[in-house]
Amino acid sequence: MVEGFNAALNASHRLATHGVVTVQIANGTYRERDQVFTNDPASSAVQIIGNLADKSKVQVNFTNIASTNQSGFIAVGGGQIGLIDGLTINGVGAQATNTAMQTTWKNQSYGAGIIAQGGSVINLGSHLKIEHFYYGVEADDGGVVNARLGGVAAGDAGDVAFMARGNGVIVCPSCTANRASDMTEPNTAKLGFCFDAERGGALYIDGSTCTAAAVGGVYALTNGKAWAHRVTVSKPLLVGYGYLRPVRRGH
Repeated sequence: MVEGFNAALNASHRLATHGVVTVQIANGTYRERDQVFTNDPASSAVQIIGNLADKSKVQVNFTNIASTNQSGFIAVGGGQIGLIDGLTINGVGAQATNTAMQTTWKNQSYGAGIIAQGGSVINLGSHLKIEHFYYGVEADDGGVVNARLGGVAAGDAGDVAFMARGNGVIVCPSCTANRASDMTEPNTAKLGFCFDAERGGALYIDGSTCTAAAVGGVYALTNGKAWAHRVTVSKPLLVGYGYLRPVRRGH
């Protein structure tokens, strides 16, 4: 899939902003050691599409995220991804232990399933699931993750399932966060939030759902902002705050 994305990016340069290049992913399970990476605005013309009727039939496993801080799909420095949809995206190997009540994580295994940084933009469709990354979906340093149709699910995360920080923005109404836990060093920090906006980050998550967060459902601090009308928070693993605005430091 990484090779397919890179080939599509090369093709997008010949479009001169006219048209779209689609990477169509057939049903199956794919193992990827490399990130899908872009710092090129031309990749705004690239769409990565799996099975829109059943995202579980296209499993993309990123296998090199332990101790590398690698992510799954990453756009930096103004790069863009036109659309990701119809996939189940799995991180493999970053968790050290995982029980019914808590998860611990390997050191330097803090990547995200999908991350936009440094003014980049990633667009998500409504048939997408992200599992087993320290951050499920992250917008950082002015990056934007745009999932205006909702439907994105992120779960079994560490610190946060949906994280907007450093003036990053996540637009994801009617999205789902299921389980977030990092009890690696509980005497230092107990972590695990469904939705978090910090250091000027902004969330738009109206109508979303949070279950099984270790600490809190919707969290905002250090000038973070969250539009979170009609959000449901339930089944906490540990502390059980629904909405929280304290001061915290994580990875």
